[in-house]
Amino acid sequence: MKKSMLILIQRGTLTETQLAIDMALAASAFEVPLSVVFSDEAVKQLLPTSDEATLLLQKQIKAWPWYDIHSVFVLAHEGSFILPVTLLDPAGMRDLIKQASICLKY
Repeated sequence: MKKSMLILIQRGTLTETQLAIDMALAASAFEVPLSVVFSDEAVKQLLPTSDEATLLLQKQIKAWPWYDIHSVFVLAHEGSFILPVTLLDPAGMRDLIKQASICLKY
């Protein structure tokens, strides 16, 4: 059975988000089925902004489809996001965690 990975990004710090971005890109290089969930404070990293540091992270996130990272989720938050996302409720989040072989939390 092929392993799958879930990256859960909860903290809104630029450092934590950068670590999660790096891990997502590394996992994509090995063609690991990958889902990324933004929740809590980290959701702000997906919202349009004029902050230069956040814009640098967003450029990397916007490139995810080029690396076959298409399963991007947002937990219980609505807004205008910088890339297509799927909204999740807590039950959907639990299902994603159960299905993943590996779950990393940032």
